[in-house]
Parts: sequence; structure tokens; C-alpha cells
Amino acid sequence: MDLTAWKRAQESVIGALLIDPEYSAGLIFQSAKPSHFGETELRHVFEAARERWNENRRLDAVTILDRSG
Repeated sequence: MDLTAWKRAQESVIGALLIDPEYSAGLIFQSAKPSHFGETELRHVFEAARERWNENRRLDAVTILDRSG
């Protein structure tokens, strides 16, 4: 997979978390890891969402993006 396709795949995973976390979060957090995200910003967003998920807190785009810096 070329780097452009890989970056788009990472962006798609983050997009799914931000758009429909109730459906996608459990599926994503079962298999994805922070190391799968090469872009620092995407990794921070993933980690922020995963932290909220592990705390059993609601996932929404505003709080995830705020927490990710």
C-alpha cells in the first residue's frame, strides 16, 4: 500500500470514530493501536478517544478533539 493510501486509511478510521463512535469505537479499539497511526495528530486523536472509551465516557468529536490538543 502506498503512503497516500495508508494515510487515507488512518484518516478513515479517525473519521469513523468522530462520526459514529457508538458503532465504530468497540470495533476499532479491539484491533487498532496507536502505533498504527504514523501521523502524530491522528495518533493523538486516536489516543484521546481510546482514553475516553476506557473511562466509559461518551465519545463525541468536540471532546475528543479538545482532549487530543
